[in-house]
Amino acid sequence: MNAAPRPTPLSRLCRAGMLTSALALLAGCAEQGFDWDLRPPATGSTADAARQVAGTRPAPDARGVISYPTYQVALAQRDETVADVARRLGLDGAELARRNAVSPDTRLREGEVLTLPARLPDAPGARDVGAIATTALDRVDSGPLREAPAQTRSADEPLQHRVERGETAFTIARLYNVTPRALADWNGLGADMAVREGQTLMIPVARAEPTPQRTAAA
Repeated sequence: MNAAPRPTPLSRLCRAGMLTSALALLAGCAEQGFDWDLRPPATGSTADAARQVAGTRPAPDARGVISYPTYQVALAQRDETVADVARRLGLDGAELARRNAVSPDTRLREGEVLTLPARLPDAPGARDVGAIATTALDRVDSGPLREAPAQTRSADEPLQHRVERGETAFTIARLYNVTPRALADWNGLGADMAVREGQTLMIPVARAEPTPQRTAAA
């Protein structure tokens, strides 16, 4: 058999140029909201969601807790385990672990989100995220009183999604029309975007970017 031809300096240069072009193309796709979940879409593409703007996650209080009207979450600190978070907040470690589908000795990423199994008292000076928005709306509406429909959550309160078997961060992001990046940022996901069965994720509300106004031609 004839030996395979050795690559020449010119062929190496061509390959390097092709690789550079490919990397530049991928970078451009990321900036434009390319859908990295390349499987056949069942309910649409996350490319549309990539053109949405999600709000930033609210800052936690001094305890590392974010409070919403119907639930609370805690943000892990560096090198903490689930048991450490429970101890810091005065909760039962086994109960906190069960609520988040992990073991008490699981080491968490800094900023990773855990849903609390029971509501903690509000920290001194802390204000409920949803209550702030509701109070502002009440001040604006000075008209006659009328009966309001029952509400189960504030408009500013993120939905929660419990991960089912076979789901990924990408399929969940597609389901709620948010970007995978926003989902990761709100929940402190790792670089691999991994989620686990039984994990509870906060779903950031996607806000459409304003459509540019077209001026009439003179």
